[in-house]
Amino acid sequence: SELAELRSKAATMLVGRDPIRATKVLEERLSAAKSLVEKQGALASLASIGSSQADAIVESWAERLERGDVPAALQLDVIEAASSRGFKESVAVFDSKRSQGDPLAAFMECLEGGDANLGERVTSTHLGAQCIRCHRFSSAPGSKIGPNLKDIGQKEGDYLLRALVNPGADIAEGFGVVTVSLKDGSSVSGTVGSEKADTLEILGLDGSAKVLEKSAIASRTEAISTMPPLAYVLSKRELRDVVAYLKTLKGN
Repeated sequence: SELAELRSKAATMLVGRDPIRATKVLEERLSAAKSLVEKQGALASLASIGSSQADAIVESWAERLERGDVPAALQLDVIEAASSRGFKESVAVFDSKRSQGDPLAAFMECLEGGDANLGERVTSTHLGAQCIRCHRFSSAPGSKIGPNLKDIGQKEGDYLLRALVNPGADIAEGFGVVTVSLKDGSSVSGTVGSEKADTLEILGLDGSAKVLEKSAIASRTEAISTMPPLAYVLSKRELRDVVAYLKTLKGN
């Protein structure tokens, strides 16, 4: 809520004026506040104080992280606070318990706790991700290179996170790029438009469309995603915010 955000900002301002008093206030917020925003802000502020008293509180939360006793929506905040204050062994223990062989395991702390408003800003303004270059997030006109995500929030959180960090895992029909090799030795690449019993339409990324006779096709590849894995583009905090934003897109 706006009130919770105001309280969080007020506590942050207190850090600069009276860090000792701020430490007590922030400790109380962590234990008693119902607002996730206040708890997240308290962890970040405590990490910025750098006193022995503040570090003791951060360390206690780092130990909770080791035990698996930190709510999902606060895990990233504890990881960041613990790492910045030197409690990296606790983070290492947490990391060691991640599921092996699961590509999403390294990013599970991005599933909960994000800020949807910040996530929307990332999708529209982040120069590295360039989400709006390929996607639309409403019924308004826009790019058709990638699928319209206006109702993507109907999917589970795991699906949304996987779409960001491993976009090739779930390719929406008609949007993956295929390469078609023809019997005359030439090839055509693009997305599949329409496919009929004897013809295949390939839509080029330049907006062109080419209808191929299937009898002239030697082979075709499986569809691959043109979207880069955003785990290499966005921070975990940004990923968490984008997941939170995508969850709000219910198609209404």
